[in-house]
Amino acid sequence: QICYPTSQPRLTDLFDISEALVAATAYEMARPSQVLRAALMEYKPGGPEDAFLLYAIACRFGMRELANISAKHTLHSKIIISSIPELDALGISGGTLFRLHEYHAQCREAVQRVIDTQDWIGADMLQQLHNCCRRGYGTGTRMPCWYAPYVSNLCEDKKGPKPEDARREDVLRRVLEALYNCGNCTTVQSVFLFMEFSRHVASTMEAAENAVSRVVL
Repeated sequence: QICYPTSQPRLTDLFDISEALVAATAYEMARPSQVLRAALMEYKPGGPEDAFLLYAIACRFGMRELANISAKHTLHSKIIISSIPELDALGISGGTLFRLHEYHAQCREAVQRVIDTQDWIGADMLQQLHNCCRRGYGTGTRMPCWYAPYVSNLCEDKKGPKPEDARREDVLRRVLEALYNCGNCTTVQSVFLFMEFSRHVASTMEAAENAVSRVVL
């Protein structure tokens, strides 16, 4: 259908596209290869498993940009390889899977470093945090009373903290409830500072993920 002037097929199945691209590549069919690669680039993963398969197929055909985009879509999801028996049929190598796991691990470590340290906090923001709550001086940290509970809430997921967790409604709600129990933090300025800080945390975590070297094919 792609080769001849007939109606174009619906290219919606990853396995069909992959197998067709194998044939088109083997027989050096330029136009079908172009159409099939374009279909892969336009494919919208329906979930982490879909994104994982798209990553694997992209690696198989040397599509670096698509592999990196798809790998990012698999972050924060535990892919159980045994649940995708078609991988062998796709010709996916062990190295392909290893590189994806390495990418996941490096992203988790980069985000965790944001949680574990404070050196990424700008001087102006740090000064505002130090002046926000006098209770912090009693602990020697100078950080507001809600800082430790907030960080603790971000670390409750066993798979590691995620950028979206920093702004998740239930996390913000729990910390705000604790904040209102502190006589130093009930001011409007303190609430706005916490909300601004949570946005800052989310953007810093996302930047840390994006800074991780992309998958090498």
